[in-house]
Order: sequence, then C-alpha cells, then structure tokens
Amino acid sequence: MKNSLSGELLADESLDDRILRILRADGLTVHSIREDRPGMSDREVLDLSCRLNSLLLTEDCDFGTWVFAHKVPTVGIFFFDTGLESRSRSPAS
Repeated sequence: MKNSLSGELLADESLDDRILRILRADGLTVHSIREDRPGMSDREVLDLSCRLNSLLLTEDCDFGTWVFAHKVPTVGIFFFDTGLESRSRSPAS
C-alpha cells in the first residue's frame, strides 16, 4: 500500500530499529541520528529536525518536556510509547 505521508522524518537515537525498518520498508525517508550523527544533544537534534523540516520520531519522553520548558520551535515530535522503558524499570518478581 502506498503511504500518503510526504516529506522526510528524523529518528532520534532512542527509536527502536524495528520501527525504523518498518517505516523505511513502507517507502518513507527516515534519517537516523544513531546511524548518521550519534551523540548529538537534544537541542542539536531539535535544530536538525527544524533545518530538515522533518517530524522528529522518538521514544524519549523528555523531548516534549524539554521543548515546552525551553520554548524551542519544532516541526513536530511523534512519541512512540513501546512500553520497553517501563518494563525495564519494573521490579523483579
């Protein structure tokens, strides 16, 4: 099925590789911080997203908080809640 989303996306280092592969397999152009520029600060990632005019894809919920706290302009942030972070923090049985 042809996707109806146009433009490019920017995947933060936190984005699960499986999500990245699925989006690319669907024909989307997704730039990856992990592949191209690992270790960038959150501010640098947001600046790059704006320069590329790309929606930021992340599993890091701190991005939203950071954007509001610092009043940083953004094209948009799409937060994937895969539940992996909460499972890794749950107490052992």
